[in-house]
Amino acid sequence: MPYPFYNNPLNGYLFDLRKLRGSEFALYKELAGSDSTWGSKKNIIDKINKVQEEIRKLRRHSLPPRDFDIFLSSRERLVVEYEEKHPCPLQTPKCSHPTTELRIRIFRDNTKHVWEQCLTCGHKISDQKKSDYQNWKTFPLFDHQLEQDWDKDYRDWWARRNEYVFGNDKDVNEGVPSFDWDEADQHFKTLYPRPIFPAECSHDDKRVTKRCYKNGGHAVVEQCAICGKHCKSLPKSAVTSFTSLPPFDEALEPSLWEKTSQWHKKHHEHMENERERFYSEIAARIASGELTVIDNSKFGTYYESEEWSNTRLRILKRDDHECQSCGATAECVHHITYERLGQENDLDLISLCNECHEIIHCIQDDFQFSYRIVPDEIRVNVKNT
Repeated sequence: MPYPFYNNPLNGYLFDLRKLRGSEFALYKELAGSDSTWGSKKNIIDKINKVQEEIRKLRRHSLPPRDFDIFLSSRERLVVEYEEKHPCPLQTPKCSHPTTELRIRIFRDNTKHVWEQCLTCGHKISDQKKSDYQNWKTFPLFDHQLEQDWDKDYRDWWARRNEYVFGNDKDVNEGVPSFDWDEADQHFKTLYPRPIFPAECSHDDKRVTKRCYKNGGHAVVEQCAICGKHCKSLPKSAVTSFTSLPPFDEALEPSLWEKTSQWHKKHHEHMENERERFYSEIAARIASGELTVIDNSKFGTYYESEEWSNTRLRILKRDDHECQSCGATAECVHHITYERLGQENDLDLISLCNECHEIIHCIQDDFQFSYRIVPDEIRVNVKNT
């Protein structure tokens, strides 16, 4: 029986996935080229999150993998080996403990929020409005250690598991050095020290100012003279002459935010340029024979495995050793999708001649996102496209 083109669920699934992936890619391009306000960028990010949720929903109804001839990479085998010897401890269940308390949580920008915290497991139950509690400043501080202690066994298990797996597994590309992100980062910061964000203000140079708001209100405000941060409001009774106070400098903090934004942009460009330069040098050393690459990834090792040999022969036999696109003699087995690599559903695989196979990959490679040729498009003979 040849490849089952008709009523094939991969057609609709991959068409829908292509559309969503294309939308996601377009949104990322829009975000990368956007010089607009944070509000506009957040709108794009929200759209990206919605598209990604649609992709997750679509994948939940994808085809099941096969349950025989399953291939595991060396890293996956180490995971299975470790988890068989050391079963995962139970995670903290969703909190249903009866005793809670309102507490103050202080964030990195020094803002304070009122949270309801469980006194048994330390989990956050809910946010509360400070305006609902006149005495909120008297609440105890949020206990971070309580939550950490509750999940300690689970977190320790993960740490030991990662040490076992990654400590015993070889690099994906054995023989090829990895780009040193820390070294490149430190080099840039030596040349261009990271500016202090207004939210991280720890300057001692503070001044008392008069701040005028758009609604006509006035307030006595302590402002950092270096980064312009609104440190705290003061009662008017704390000053002898409100009208003689210097005005609050509204432009100082936004100008520093702009400087930090430019610094991050320059930092990102430096890191990308250094990474590109590094891997260009690596590519040249590989081309000259100075470096020999051994691909230890799942993709790099699967095609040498017995599992793939069995799968490939089964698919060629199913398709009568004929290219399912043009009818010539089949010379390879093509992955319509890699989602189940190592335990593919038979619908994921199709027999092709080398020419059709190359055409399909050329078409797919012309796109910059996860574009896959679907079974219906293969059936109409890609040589004529």
